[in-house]
Amino acid sequence: MSFRSLWLIVVTSLLFSFGLLMIFNTTSAELIDRGITGNMHGVFQKQFLYGGVGVLLGSLAYRVGYLRLIRWSGPLLLLMTVVLVLLFIPGIGQTINGARRWIVVFGLSFQPSESVKLLIPAYYVHWYLSQEKEVDFLSFVKIIALVSVPIALILFEPDNGTTAIIVSTLIVLFFLTRIRWSYWALPLLVFVGLGGLVAYNTPYVHNRISVYLHPELDLKGKGHQPHQAKIAAGSGQLFGRGLGESLQKLNYLPEARND
Repeated sequence: MSFRSLWLIVVTSLLFSFGLLMIFNTTSAELIDRGITGNMHGVFQKQFLYGGVGVLLGSLAYRVGYLRLIRWSGPLLLLMTVVLVLLFIPGIGQTINGARRWIVVFGLSFQPSESVKLLIPAYYVHWYLSQEKEVDFLSFVKIIALVSVPIALILFEPDNGTTAIIVSTLIVLFFLTRIRWSYWALPLLVFVGLGGLVAYNTPYVHNRISVYLHPELDLKGKGHQPHQAKIAAGSGQLFGRGLGESLQKLNYLPEARND
């Protein structure tokens, strides 16, 4: 194993361990606040199990190799595009907070868009390497049309954050592969405009923006969470209050385990 691989494993393990510690810290306080005296480590244990599954999948991906992933990216992207379509079928896709992003399989939920974030760049690289000459406008339009289908499905879930990540990754790839800016500037403007239109007409996104700008206008409603988050960040300052010393986790900050 190379030094770079070892260093990557060490850093990832440290980040995961820190995350587990924070989850235990916040969820245990949440359970105590609710008067739950049963298994105080349930959420921690579940997250640890997810980490084990992640290690297995990571080992599998390491053995498969990124070159095979690039070669298989086309069929895999097609499969995940079909799964994205299934999200919009009642009874299959699960809606949470106004967004239809999750599919539940055997009691476990997952977001197809997370896989697409990896597969679209991989498929673009596969397509680019298959070009025998300089990429012309027509060829570029074809690849953009292909990847626009899953991107549009993610946008209409809606999941603006994932859409922005995918589009940003593609822009970086356009620079690295030296695609003429005149080819991708217009599609980018279309996606930005469409994304802004969807965001403006999506109630939860519109509310988030309004509350973000003026949380003090609704402290008992939508503004409560960002206001409490500011208190948490301000009281902890740069290095925090200390391990286990947080006060906002005691049900002052909603969804403390996430925030």
